[in-house]
Amino acid sequence: MERLTYVAENGEVLFHPADLPDDEGITITQLAKDGRYKALEEIAERLANREQAEEQGLLLRLPCKVGDTLYRVNKGAKEPVIMMHVIQLYIKQIHKDRTIMRIDVINDADMGESCYLPCDIGERIFLTREEAEAKLKEMEGESDVL
Repeated sequence: MERLTYVAENGEVLFHPADLPDDEGITITQLAKDGRYKALEEIAERLANREQAEEQGLLLRLPCKVGDTLYRVNKGAKEPVIMMHVIQLYIKQIHKDRTIMRIDVINDADMGESCYLPCDIGERIFLTREEAEAKLKEMEGESDVL
């Protein structure tokens, strides 16, 4: 399916109906002003299909992708922020109504493999080094209180 929208450098959402040249877009307001109802209907239909698929559990928003870099905090270690790379996202249905996702990573330093759940993001693993370092400072602050 060909992409229908894109975001311009100024942040404006532009639509790309089939009759426009590849390098041009138009706002939804301009489509309405021009009476381009067929393009508006296509936008509405594609949005409805996407929302329906999401409600039916057919769309899944992944927290990261294979190849992404994640960071783990290991307080007290020589290198307290450990860089890892995602090697697999594993999705499995457990029973009829429960699906889990597992994030498998490999540690760059010793090539050790670990797995995490999406709920670990922000607690045990982090999407940016800055987030991991902030968590490390928070953990160090908690140990000072004890």
